[in-house]
Amino acid sequence: MASVIDEVLAIPATDPDRTGHVSRRTQRRRPDAEKRRSYLSAAVVSLAVHLVLMALLLLVPGLVPRRTDAVVVRTELTELDEDLQFAYVIDLDYEQTGNSPLTANNPSATASPAGELAEEDPAEELPEELLPDPELPTVARVELLRSEELTAVVNVEGVTGEYVGGVEGAVDRITIEILRSLERNKTLVIWIFDSTESLRDEREAIARRFERVYRELGLLGQTDAEVLLTAIVAFGKTTRFMTDKPIADVARLREAVRQIPADETGEEHVFTAVAEAAQKYASYRTRGKRDIMMIVVTDEAGDDEGRVDDVLPLLLKLKARVYVLGAEAVFGRRTITVPYRDETGKVLGYPEVTRGPESAAIEIGSLPYWFGGSPPLLRSGFGTWGLTRLCRETGGIYFLVDYGDVSGPRFDPFQLQPFMPEYVSRREYMARVSRSRFRSTVLQVAKMLKVRTRAPRLVFPAYNRDVMSNAMKQAQGTAAILKAQVDPIVSLLASVESERAKETSLRWRAHYDLLFGRALATKVRAYTYNALLAQMRVKPRKFANPQNNTWRLVPDESIPEDTPAGYALVEAAKKAREYLERCVEQYRGTPWAVLAERELQQPLGFRWEETFTPPPAARRARPNRPNRNRPNQNRPENRPRPKPVPKKI
Repeated sequence: MASVIDEVLAIPATDPDRTGHVSRRTQRRRPDAEKRRSYLSAAVVSLAVHLVLMALLLLVPGLVPRRTDAVVVRTELTELDEDLQFAYVIDLDYEQTGNSPLTANNPSATASPAGELAEEDPAEELPEELLPDPELPTVARVELLRSEELTAVVNVEGVTGEYVGGVEGAVDRITIEILRSLERNKTLVIWIFDSTESLRDEREAIARRFERVYRELGLLGQTDAEVLLTAIVAFGKTTRFMTDKPIADVARLREAVRQIPADETGEEHVFTAVAEAAQKYASYRTRGKRDIMMIVVTDEAGDDEGRVDDVLPLLLKLKARVYVLGAEAVFGRRTITVPYRDETGKVLGYPEVTRGPESAAIEIGSLPYWFGGSPPLLRSGFGTWGLTRLCRETGGIYFLVDYGDVSGPRFDPFQLQPFMPEYVSRREYMARVSRSRFRSTVLQVAKMLKVRTRAPRLVFPAYNRDVMSNAMKQAQGTAAILKAQVDPIVSLLASVESERAKETSLRWRAHYDLLFGRALATKVRAYTYNALLAQMRVKPRKFANPQNNTWRLVPDESIPEDTPAGYALVEAAKKAREYLERCVEQYRGTPWAVLAERELQQPLGFRWEETFTPPPAARRARPNRPNRNRPNQNRPENRPRPKPVPKKI
């Protein structure tokens, strides 16, 4: 026993009874028997102490790190052009990581419940030294993949919005989605094009890119296998099948796109086209066992959006994924006007396009700004509601294409995820609204809030008392109309103020905060404005400088307390600023914050300021009339007839 312990401890034994010569080196290495026994005792005691400590550690909860489930990340390495945009999404289990899918650090991390999730392989046990510190929060571990697993793909399903720039970038991004589909199965891709004149250039750009798409897919020269088939469909008021049967010939595909006739009816029945295409090519799924991808190219929401709930069951039955190369929905609006140009680029007019809303209903009303007219046209950060719902429910993606007709700030889709609209059926949407008095009131206000009035006048010439009094009387009438439109809005919103804290949706709370803040601000301004005009008419002020002849109302922080409203007006102004500042601070980087900031740019009160305005000049003599005998090139009958501008495109 002693020899074994001596060997382990590397301590040579020494025989005290042995006589004879022992080298000095051996004498230094060999302790006597008493020292050897002391080493043995120390080793036994140390071993016992360590065993006791280890047992205690195992009994104490929380000191031993628990194993966490690994998240397997797979990607695919393909030889694509450098300008292709990759946007893979990794969905972590929020119950393990503590991150909600709505706030994951990815602008396109929202997965459709209808999507098929890949099974995750269990991760191998990591070495003990790589386990997370037990004092730190548990985080998900990422498994390192083996070389043979690098060809697996990442599922990107049900994404509500992904920026891709123009249509060229969108087609490059679609190429990746086609690759993913081909990894699983043979695929039929159905391109569904908006055939209105406004998308002529975009259709041509996509036609030119078809050859590149097939080259990237590695299918040129391999059409006999027909791994990938493509069909071309066009829609306007009616649906046209440009290829009766799906084909794999790139040249014929390009020609089919270029032969799409322009639809001049101004109607766009995109959901009808999707349904008819699904019915026509259903056999390629049922008998041909192909996966179906439907790619819709349009810059509008569609005039038949009400059919979305009728179309979805058919798509889900075929397991057809819908991808949309669509415009970004405008915030809180259904239609906008865009410039209509001829072949030379000259603007001929401004027809309407259906570009929204981003939700099942318009949830935010239009209230003009006191100093700047109507609210600015803002992007919503989401696609149009009906088409986005098709993408979410079928596991596709809505690609936000910039068609260049809406300016203004662009919002980060990741930051907007907590404000996502509800992509449920219209019946379910209205049922949720009806169950909440808070939401019902907000939606009612949005329908009522269609204020149309001129911006109140701020400059009042005082060449004489009658001129000033008449101008102020007319201005009071404008303010009275505005106040009458806003008063019931304020009363309705105030009636549900106590229920705001119970609302779980950040989107609905943002609607309420902006509506209540802006309506209160408008009411305070209208009341203050009207009171100052009334006081000036009854008791006109004198100019401090006799050379001045004009009174001007300028924004001011002070709210007068000597009006019939008294201190209540001051409290209303305070509450308006509170709600508007909340929008700016809590919803920064969203449309709600932009609109609230615009309202806060000017104070809510007014004060009088005197200035000088040149008197109106004497009426000038009329210029000589043109000679009627000389032909006038500007007369309507002598001008070339312009190209007609459609009422809607």
